[in-house]
Amino acid sequence: MFRDAINQIRFHPGRVVATLVAIAISVGFMAGAVTFISTTREATAKLQSLPLSHADLVVEGKIDDVKTVLETVRKQVGVRSAEASYQTFLPLENGTRSVFVDAYSVPGEEFRWSEIVEGRWPGTPQELALSAQAAAELQAKIGSEFKLFDGAQLVRVVGITNDPVRPIRLSETGYTVINESADSGASRIIVSVQPGSQLDVLKTRLESLLRPLVPGVEVSTGEEARQQKLNDLTGEFDVLKYMLLAFAAISLLVGMIIIANTFNILLAQRRRQIGLLRAVGASGAQVRHRFLAEALVLGVLGSMLGVLLGLGVAAIGAALMNSLHWGLSLPWLDLGLAFGAGVAATLISAILPSMRATRVSPMEALQVVPTERRARRITAVRYAVCGLFAVAGLALVYLAVTATGNSLIVAIGAGCALTVAVLGAAPIYIPLMLRGLGRGLGFAGPTVRLAAANAVRNPQRTSATATALMLAVGLIVTLQVGVSTMRETTVEGIYNRYPLDLVMGNHDGSPLSTGAIGDARKLPGIVSTEQIKGGPLGQADSGDRWTRVLASDGALERIAPGVRQTSPGDGEAYVAPETVSGSMIGQQMTFRGAAGEVSLTLVTSRFVTEGAILVSEATLAKLVDSPQVIEVWLDLGDRSRVAQVMKATNELSQEHAVEIGGGFAEAYVVEQIVNIMLIVLSALLGVAVLIALVGVANTLGLSVIERKRESALLRALGMQKAGLRRMLLVEALLIAVSGAAVGIGAGAFFGWLGTYTAYKDVPATGNQPLVYSIDLWWTGGLLLVAILAAALASVLPGRRAANAMPREALAEE
Repeated sequence: MFRDAINQIRFHPGRVVATLVAIAISVGFMAGAVTFISTTREATAKLQSLPLSHADLVVEGKIDDVKTVLETVRKQVGVRSAEASYQTFLPLENGTRSVFVDAYSVPGEEFRWSEIVEGRWPGTPQELALSAQAAAELQAKIGSEFKLFDGAQLVRVVGITNDPVRPIRLSETGYTVINESADSGASRIIVSVQPGSQLDVLKTRLESLLRPLVPGVEVSTGEEARQQKLNDLTGEFDVLKYMLLAFAAISLLVGMIIIANTFNILLAQRRRQIGLLRAVGASGAQVRHRFLAEALVLGVLGSMLGVLLGLGVAAIGAALMNSLHWGLSLPWLDLGLAFGAGVAATLISAILPSMRATRVSPMEALQVVPTERRARRITAVRYAVCGLFAVAGLALVYLAVTATGNSLIVAIGAGCALTVAVLGAAPIYIPLMLRGLGRGLGFAGPTVRLAAANAVRNPQRTSATATALMLAVGLIVTLQVGVSTMRETTVEGIYNRYPLDLVMGNHDGSPLSTGAIGDARKLPGIVSTEQIKGGPLGQADSGDRWTRVLASDGALERIAPGVRQTSPGDGEAYVAPETVSGSMIGQQMTFRGAAGEVSLTLVTSRFVTEGAILVSEATLAKLVDSPQVIEVWLDLGDRSRVAQVMKATNELSQEHAVEIGGGFAEAYVVEQIVNIMLIVLSALLGVAVLIALVGVANTLGLSVIERKRESALLRALGMQKAGLRRMLLVEALLIAVSGAAVGIGAGAFFGWLGTYTAYKDVPATGNQPLVYSIDLWWTGGLLLVAILAAALASVLPGRRAANAMPREALAEE
């Protein structure tokens, strides 16, 4: 049986290429997704734990007396060396270029994870070694000097290292000398042990010895500490992981249906062969087993190709994300599951077409289209099955939207059920759509009318072709809606969570000098400023948590027009969320100013810094006699200049004795992480386009090939080559428009459902509402591409069918 299956594949490779490609793409999508996320996550975690790279033991805790702890550790039998691991952040700038350097204390020989490629290691706190990437970003070289926060201390670059490039570019790597006697103490001591020492014994001994010296001390092996870093970092990849899992599930479902469609067309193409086998005595079970053996061989070959394809794609993606320094991280269990899923999906996808093809009698199998009685029976079963799946899918959608946990998993189940219902019912509604299009285009001539009639003559064949287009367009629209919605939601979330880039003022509410206000406007990257008037706030039943009052006078709307919250009304007091408990929100509280007391309702707002309340102009007049400028709000046009802005604000703060805060640095970090996720999701669109083109080309091409005898008969009856090609092209375009229309509608819904439940399940999104977004230009372009792909997919097979001699084509099996 398997020998026959292998011979069929060898002698008719054109029949199986479509199936192999569909399997390989589906499995490759899953294998590439899990490998890419594993590689990027582990590379980022290793970069976050560079000081632990060669540590056998790690001592962590609040270590104030560093010297005593080090002496205690070094005296223990089995300890080869130990040193404190320090870390600091240095904002460096060179003209318009700025970099945040994550600077480590220079490690000892046995703890070093990188090498000097130019210059030497730093020998004093005024010397600095930079990674090659940091030096390139700053256009620095050996001897370059940079000012630190105080504006007076200089650090000079003395070395360039070969540290790996960071996948998430929030900071770069550097080294300097930090003395063990530093006042800030250390949070970690790394230890190397003598060969043959028992780590567990030494770990227990150090914990007992250091407990009196370091409250809450934790001693772990280097491997345990590195793994903990990886676990701590996993949370940053939750949204991406959920998105990839959702798209992997969609990809598997799409692959299964494309494979099933391909088998449908292949079996339809071999309908006469099946009828002849049945006529000479082969049972339906024997024919099914033969086809399932072919499916198993194809599943194994396609899944192997898919895993290799996925690893290649993951390697390219990881290289682009600078995550390949330590090589690919291969999640063998996940890759095995992807391989098994590909084989299982192929077998499952082949079962129904093979059963349907072999259950008919030999006489029915020799016919081109099913008999009327059998067609009615198939339609009745289709109505029942698709209706059940539709009801189940809608019920799961309701659960996904209303459930408090695992919403995404439920939504995936809903998507699968609804997809089966929509695609399974295609032979019912696709002919109706085609008839409507045919009537509308009847004026275009007999060739177009013949194409429209021919498209609905065999609903099974037409729906199989349209289904491929629905899948292709639906998958791309789903991903496009997911990317667009995520982008818009995240942008609005960042804007609402960090509405003010910089805030300058004083905690006691004292007025700002004209010089401070003028210098604030000169900070790098400032595009707009707002001066906020107010004054000190006295004591009342508010206690001492609020020390100043200010009024925005419409500044909220001017400096952050996209933020939902507007300026406070009379009787309201906006306060920072950190200064009130949940029970206090919406409650009345009395505030006392120099001009009198006022009772106000508390409302939380991220526009307000700790210690301040924001009120209306009318309310401010009741609390302060002569309001003056006590805060300045500043908006940055480019948040990426973190180091340059932090250095400038630090100098401004020291010069004018003012406090400067704001959320621009936090917003920049969030933007960077989200941008990486968007890059990955946008790459998935490229994979979806590939799936689309393969699915469309396979099904349309096989559909034309299947009808060689039919095309030859039309040629024999007098149809010209150009007329036949035009008829096949028009038929393909009609099917493309119908399938694309359904795919766009379904994709828009599934995109909303997936992003809604993904955001709902991730705690980090908080109460940020989903901003549903669909790119109309992209969607319109997608419809055009789908139609063009359908047209191109029919051109070559149509040309072959038109050029074939009618007598030879009619003689073929």
